[in-house]
Amino acid sequence: MGGSGMAIKGRSGRVWLMTVALVILPWGGVLVLLYGAGLLIVRQAQVTALRDIVRWQATGRQLLGAWVLLLAILPVYGASRMPVRHEVARLITAPAVFDSHIEDAATRYGVSPDLVAAIIEIESQFNPRAVSRRGARGLMQLMPATAASLGVGDPFDPRENIDGGVRHLRRLMDRFGNDLPLVLAAYNAGAQAVIHHGGIPPYYQTRQYVKRILRRLDRDGARTGEPKPGAQSRRV
Repeated sequence: MGGSGMAIKGRSGRVWLMTVALVILPWGGVLVLLYGAGLLIVRQAQVTALRDIVRWQATGRQLLGAWVLLLAILPVYGASRMPVRHEVARLITAPAVFDSHIEDAATRYGVSPDLVAAIIEIESQFNPRAVSRRGARGLMQLMPATAASLGVGDPFDPRENIDGGVRHLRRLMDRFGNDLPLVLAAYNAGAQAVIHHGGIPPYYQTRQYVKRILRRLDRDGARTGEPKPGAQSRRV
């Protein structure tokens, strides 16, 4: 009895172990599969993350390069959009003390600075205290009546004289349609003389005046004619 009881217990134990094994082993396989799948998912996530990091780094380098290029282009573009004052070679060099006044007035009234400098050179030889026998004063030799009509308070002040003279010149240019020989003749002999004679007056001094300034401006093509030296010259 004792031996058979032990045998039954032994068989029962083996059956129980086999049952447990049959139950656990499938689940163990599932767990192994799940573990393997988890490793694959983690690995794939790591690969994806690494790829994203590499892509982000490449994109970052591209963005950095774009910013560097943009920063390099902006100053050049900004400079190209700024108004530029073109420096043109001057035909006539005025003394530095008067040059800025000539440039300012010429720009303000739309007149060539070379023309202004040529007139001053012929009129007064750049002497701001010059006075003619007829009473014309200053650098651009303004007659008292002309200076008063232009609001020039001190004709011996270089800035005032140049501003008034260039403004007077601008009026003559508008009046005579920018015909430079007529404008110069009117500046020298007066607008009424040009109108009365229907062109450059037959005054020797006036025609020489026009011719000298045109020559200084390299305008040899202009023809003013030369009357007899005895012809009278007037300035108003």
